Amino acid sequence: MGVSIWFMRMSLYAFFAILEENPTEAKSYLQTNEVTYRGDDRDLLTPICAPDSICGYLQANARGINYQRLCACPSGFSTCPMSWDSDDGHSVSQGSDQYKFCGRPPTLTTCEHNQAAYSTRMEYSKSTDELYAKIDRLHCVCQADHNYVLAHQHWGEADPDVEAVEFSYTCAPLPICGVGDTCKTLSEKGSEFLVNRKCRCPDGLRCPTITSHGIKSYDMGAGRVDMLRCQR
Repeated sequence: MGVSIWFMRMSLYAFFAILEENPTEAKSYLQTNEVTYRGDDRDLLTPICAPDSICGYLQANARGINYQRLCACPSGFSTCPMSWDSDDGHSVSQGSDQYKFCGRPPTLTTCEHNQAAYSTRMEYSKSTDELYAKIDRLHCVCQADHNYVLAHQHWGEADPDVEAVEFSYTCAPLPICGVGDTCKTLSEKGSEFLVNRKCRCPDGLRCPTITSHGIKSYDMGAGRVDMLRCQR
């Protein structure tokens, strides 16, 4: 079993474990733990990008610039650029996030209330775990201090051996954290480290990325997901 296929299976196991306890946290986990494979952009284990699909994701956080390759650019396009550069002609920047495209990025407007902002679809073999398709699309740009909120999810079969998973998200202001809420999720796999803010801590509390307190962790062998709570 290839490295990326094995990690996809472990990722889905962890996703279902989190889903049973908290569906919202499962969305956060899936968004920040996409199945990727480092190396040549056209590696056979990496799905080929669909038209207008995001090929790469970069995030600036406490550990510098981190990235994920989401799909491989098809023939006729250059390799998906994985350096932070708002002027490379392949990027859409959104705060500390930057989305990369094989060709020219789409022209996007600011998201309106309840407008679909981001969508993702995965298709994979139920018998071999092979990832057939990975399609991520931006539909608009979220306002500052907004975050993605799960609006729709669908699980189905593209054919008898192919499972299809679809999620779509809208933008919403970060809410104030309640008692026991997760304020931030961290995902780590090798040198890859990604952060997803969930809510804003009340006055007098904080949610530091680098901490050893208030953490609930899910180990996955090749990676880990940490869920942080507000602390003094």
